Amino acid sequence: AWNMLDGVDGLAGGSAAATLIWIVLLALHLGEDGLVYPVTMLVAAIGGFLIFNARSPWCAKASVYLGDAGSTTLGAIIAYLLLRRSDGAEGTSFPILLWRVVVPVVDTLSLMVRRLLDHRSPMSADRRHLHHLLIDLGLSPAAASYSIVAVSFLCGGVGYFGVIAGLPASAMTVGLIR
Repeated sequence: AWNMLDGVDGLAGGSAAATLIWIVLLALHLGEDGLVYPVTMLVAAIGGFLIFNARSPWCAKASVYLGDAGSTTLGAIIAYLLLRRSDGAEGTSFPILLWRVVVPVVDTLSLMVRRLLDHRSPMSADRRHLHHLLIDLGLSPAAASYSIVAVSFLCGGVGYFGVIAGLPASAMTVGLIR
């Protein structure tokens, strides 16, 4: 999903940073101190990367890129961290954890379904990614990227506060579906 999300400067890295920030906050809340430092360092590394990848007044166009290996690695690390947290008797329910990655997952699944309905390979290229749709609606590439990162951050916050509030997995699942 992170590889498919990596289509606009700053989007994959920004969404990964948003997700990882919520993972760090959850680890702090749950007393998983062993995760806090390495994940915080990964967020810091992504922040340094975004200085040269995200569009800003100081950076009109990206000068470095994640590439397939970088975006896939970020996705694999995030998947590992979420699966690790959902493991065991004291693990967090998966629907609550899924809130942290709902934007790239929904983008990827909707792309694959649309492509299959068009009798195409789910891995074929097109301009039906969420970021392309936003750009086609008139947003600049930077605005599309920042908008999706903001929504990713907000969705991660819903998952975090679901844990803090002790919401049942069924309520969080209904929220994901709606």
